[in-house]
Amino acid sequence: YCDAQVKTKIPIEPQLLDIVETSIFDFLIHNLDRHGYEFIDQEKNGAVMLIDQGKTFGLQSADIDNIEILDPLVKCCILRKKTHEHLQWLSRMDNSFSDTVLRLTSVDIATPPKTGTEQKGNHTTVLRDGDLMALDRRMNIILNALETCIDEHSHEEVLVDSPL
Repeated sequence: YCDAQVKTKIPIEPQLLDIVETSIFDFLIHNLDRHGYEFIDQEKNGAVMLIDQGKTFGLQSADIDNIEILDPLVKCCILRKKTHEHLQWLSRMDNSFSDTVLRLTSVDIATPPKTGTEQKGNHTTVLRDGDLMALDRRMNIILNALETCIDEHSHEEVLVDSPL
């Protein structure tokens, strides 16, 4: 699938790696509306330009994991080593991944006032408890998918050195 469908449309490795990373991000936030990718200067390893409608963490998203969002990762089994290291680091922290996201978003300028939002400890967030739990579950799914890729191929084939 990857060689026949993906690499024929996206032959330049940095762009493929960008799309794999985007699929991981989209899976984490349950973004179902990424309808394609545009590239800034397709001929010269141009960066992926993400166009989005902002439909993430929907009403049902906490209970559903649309694994097909991860198809670029699962089918192509390729990822930047640095991204893999970041994912592992986030999963090994003293707090859960969702607690880290909660802390980071609580100091964000976009965080709303305390009324009408979810309260979690000393933090206010626009994310519901179910969304936060889904982040942890989805992080585990991503790491398991990477382990499967490495088991089926090799560490060197799956995790590549590539500039960010």
